[in-house]
Amino acid sequence: MDVEGALQSRAWKLIVVAALALFAASPAWAWGYDGHRIVCAVAWEELTPQAKAKIADIIHVETRDAFADSCIWADNYQFFHKETSAWHYISLPPDATSVDMARDCANGVCVVGKIETELRVLRDHSTAEPAATLRFLIHFISDVHQPMHASLAADRGGNDVKGLYFGIPTNMHALWDYTMLDQDARPWREIADMLHARVTAQDRATLPKSKPLDWANESLAIMRARTTAYIPHGDTFEFDEAYRQINFPILLDRMKEGGVRLGAVLNDLLK
Repeated sequence: MDVEGALQSRAWKLIVVAALALFAASPAWAWGYDGHRIVCAVAWEELTPQAKAKIADIIHVETRDAFADSCIWADNYQFFHKETSAWHYISLPPDATSVDMARDCANGVCVVGKIETELRVLRDHSTAEPAATLRFLIHFISDVHQPMHASLAADRGGNDVKGLYFGIPTNMHALWDYTMLDQDARPWREIADMLHARVTAQDRATLPKSKPLDWANESLAIMRARTTAYIPHGDTFEFDEAYRQINFPILLDRMKEGGVRLGAVLNDLLK
């Protein structure tokens, strides 16, 4: 390798190290990468040929895997644009039983508000950056289906609630982001195939009728459920198979629901 090539290689390594360090220092406010990929892979299978063609025009992806990878863009973007972090979730007071947009989403700065904004600007063709807007949209629709994205401001959406899952150190937010999914050990493509095979005609008829605010309230209800063991909670937790048996199916259902809804939104938007 010549000197210039060595310097370029070293520079890229430093960039990667810096990005990883920034990620480690930041609170987790998103599905793990594979969770986003699964939601978007299910959505891809629901898309019409016309919607797929328009997606290819806007963000230059033409396969399910490439589309799934595009769904993690917004998380990578926030590494260097921290002002976008609050777009991925909605923070709630401890006694909240439903989302109040005036209280919980001032000036539309929350995941529900950003979904509505991105949808509006794409429909109105009022953005100079349709690729970024579409990437944000697909990511945020996935995010709002993660139950800990409608959780308590006081503990940073469960990030400050530490514990063990099958002996693995984690926190409540990370548990629902990726720890349960990682413990399953199946490749994300296999899980996506399984979930799409479970999509029914009733799912396609009923799931898209709801709105982003409904999706956030669904996540809130799961977050508040006694079986989730988030509210009320102590300073720590220790979960094993009993927790997985109840909650992992809920996690899978949320990914399936998010995928069906995302597919329906895109089919309507990209007619």
